[in-house]
Amino acid sequence: MLGEALEAGGTPDQSVIAELRNLVAQNPKNAVAVGMLARAQTRAGRVDDAVETLRAGVAASAGNERDRLSLQLQLAQTFADSSRYDEAIGVHEDLLKAHKIADAPLTSERERRFASLILGSILNLQQQAGQTEKALATVERMRLVLGDKDPTTDVQHVNLLRSQGKRTEALEAVRAARQRFPEEERLLRLEAFTLTDLGRVDEALGLIRPRLKGVPEDYDQYLIIASLLMNAGRGGEAVDAANKALELAPADEPERTTRALLVLSSAQERAGDVKGSEESLRKILAKDPGNATALNNLGYFLAERDERLPEALRMIQQAVRAEPSNASYLDSLGWVYFKLGQLTEAERYLSDAARRNPASAAVQEHLGDLLQRLGRTERARTAWQKALSLFTEAADTNRIKAKLNGGKTK
Repeated sequence: MLGEALEAGGTPDQSVIAELRNLVAQNPKNAVAVGMLARAQTRAGRVDDAVETLRAGVAASAGNERDRLSLQLQLAQTFADSSRYDEAIGVHEDLLKAHKIADAPLTSERERRFASLILGSILNLQQQAGQTEKALATVERMRLVLGDKDPTTDVQHVNLLRSQGKRTEALEAVRAARQRFPEEERLLRLEAFTLTDLGRVDEALGLIRPRLKGVPEDYDQYLIIASLLMNAGRGGEAVDAANKALELAPADEPERTTRALLVLSSAQERAGDVKGSEESLRKILAKDPGNATALNNLGYFLAERDERLPEALRMIQQAVRAEPSNASYLDSLGWVYFKLGQLTEAERYLSDAARRNPASAAVQEHLGDLLQRLGRTERARTAWQKALSLFTEAADTNRIKAKLNGGKTK
């Protein structure tokens, strides 16, 4: 009950933290209470206290590997959420060391799965920190540890190249990987999205559409097709694909209906069907009022259209409370503050979003617009240049070029 109140209430007051401290003092081995106290301290801005709480919890959980791992991962995330990336990486390195994982090939499938998870997290942190060379070294380390029969390293490598805007290299890498792993679904989809990055959406669709079999399992393929078409700016066709996925969503699996409605709403927005997009999101919220993605998306769409900005702000704030480290939600919150003219708050959240997801073209564009409004012209141009290197659709690249050539922002 205390946890539910904490999640619903946003920033906790001192009485909540005091109560949680009492719970932990009575039972220091209660990993749930330790994690809850650390989250409350973090939300209250007391990150160092949260770190101390988690480290004490890790020490107390010796002998319980599951609780110990859970608290160590929360400790790493706490550091990452505070942009203390090297400390977060250090926690992950300690986990690898505890499992005696270095740079030698692993023979145990269980250890390979663990190494893949932890090294993937390290790679993500290095990308957030802008440590490109270290990220490339981690990819090679994964290749050594996981061996040449695991496609995970290739998936990570291609995603790293895409995040850097190296689309041609990414396509070459994914095609080489598919020759070695022709049945690997992740690589097939990566090739399709990389082709779309290069503006070759029809080639991408040519990889996915032959996999349609006229069966309920086509659900996932239609969602991929919808995403590819949206990325290419073909909103109307994306709506058709998303509707087909929605029709195939099993009635006894509401999360699949929700997923299809989320994709459909984005496709409708891209196609200019504002009313339909909002209706799709309202259907989700009618059954799940706290759905963070639906709240964020609806708030962002309203902000983009300069409509009902106070309502948009409330919805996005609720989404951020649910997932305070989600870069997309932070970007939306910064953007609605920008639209409201609250530039200090806008800078706080847009800068945070850019740190967490430096490969997002939308975040870089929003940050550039804000910096230009603040009179920081050179920094604005740097952000727009990065956005230009990441956008693929002509309408987006033309808009950024206009800004770089002296056009006005929204």
